[in-house]
This record gives sequence, structure tokens and C-alpha cells, in this order.
Amino acid sequence: MEKIAGDMSGLLQETLDLYQDLKSVLVTEKSHIEKMEVQNLWATTEKKKRLVQSIEDKVAKILEQVNGRTASFDMTVQNFKIREVIAALPLKIEVKSKLKTLANRIDACKKEITLMAYENKRFIVEYLSVIDGIFNTVRQGTGQKQYSQTGQVYASGENTRIINAEV
Repeated sequence: MEKIAGDMSGLLQETLDLYQDLKSVLVTEKSHIEKMEVQNLWATTEKKKRLVQSIEDKVAKILEQVNGRTASFDMTVQNFKIREVIAALPLKIEVKSKLKTLANRIDACKKEITLMAYENKRFIVEYLSVIDGIFNTVRQGTGQKQYSQTGQVYASGENTRIINAEV
């Protein structure tokens, strides 16, 4: 029993550590987005992929531990629920309480990560829309005259003066 509790506690702590690492990568990613450091963004994407894979590996190990200890437990990495895993383990209430505390910390970290990922995605979309607007402006301007010989702006068929000075 104590071995199960120790193994499970260690695996949950390692999972929490991986989630916290992922959170710090998202903070770094936001900085790269704000500074428009594209090369560094690609590097953070690779880090995120590795961390997510590591988290999935830890979840698989957790499920291995539980599947080996309980007969009627059927869960996959895709439908993993920490609380159900802890409930299925044949442990004392005190030990389960400690594991639930780790589970709460993992859930809180996952929520923060979800919000940060959403915010980073929103920033990227906003920056790309600005860049898209700039490209559209440049593209529309090519092949069209924007100014007449007298310094007037061509705008939807009418002339509007940019500068009006009398001598």
C-alpha cells in the first residue's frame, strides 16, 4: 500500500512539475510574441511539444500503476481524470487526501495554462491581422496611382487634397 502511495505521489509531483514547466514556456512565448521574435517562437513550440509528450508519458505511467492494482479500472490517456484514478486506488483516506491535494494543484495549473494558451493565441491572431492589413494596403497600392500630379489623393473617384497652401 505504501509503495503504491509513494509511486503515485512521485508520479503526480513529476506531472505537476511538467505542467509548471509548460506554464513557464507559455510566459516566455508571450514575451516572444510581444517582441515578434519568430525564431524564438518556433523554439518555444518545440519545447511545448516535448513537455506535452512528457506529460502524456507520465499519465501513461500513472495509468499503468492503477491498472496493475485494480481489477475493474478502465481509463486511457485521452480520457484521463486524476480524481477517478485516486478514487480507484486502494489507499487510506489520509493518503488519498494528500494525493487529492496534488491533483488540485495540477488542475489549477492546467486552468492557468489553458488561459495563457488562449491569450497567446489571441495575441498571435491580433499581430497577424495587423501584418495582414499592412500587406493588403501595400498590395492595393501597387498598380494604382495614389496621388495626382497636383498633389491630390485619389480616393474612390474623387480628389482630396493632402496639402493646400496659398502663395
